[in-house]
Amino acid sequence: MNIEDEDEEDEELGVALFSGCCLAAVALVIGNNITEPVIAFVSSNLQSPNWKFRYSALLALGAITEGPDRVRFMNIIIPGMQNLLAMFNDPHAKVREAIAWVMSKICEHHADVVTS
Repeated sequence: MNIEDEDEEDEELGVALFSGCCLAAVALVIGNNITEPVIAFVSSNLQSPNWKFRYSALLALGAITEGPDRVRFMNIIIPGMQNLLAMFNDPHAKVREAIAWVMSKICEHHADVVTS
């Protein structure tokens, strides 16, 4: 990987992070209405062979943790918790960092999901 490739990858990750921040703001405004489109995006990208898709899916999931109410979020997250936990073994470090962040956001806003 040369310097130009690294710069391009940093730019892509920056766009993903900024998109996640924007999505978090939207989730706060529209609450439960954010879950369907985001979960569809997460579901279609979480198992992608491309690590950037998995990373983006996790950023989207973590971004909406504060928007939906507790019951709505629990109904979505609990069935997929084992799959999320398995992502700690992802071969790419950025994906492992992202799942750690997602789990911290879940614990911050919906701790009972983890203890259920």
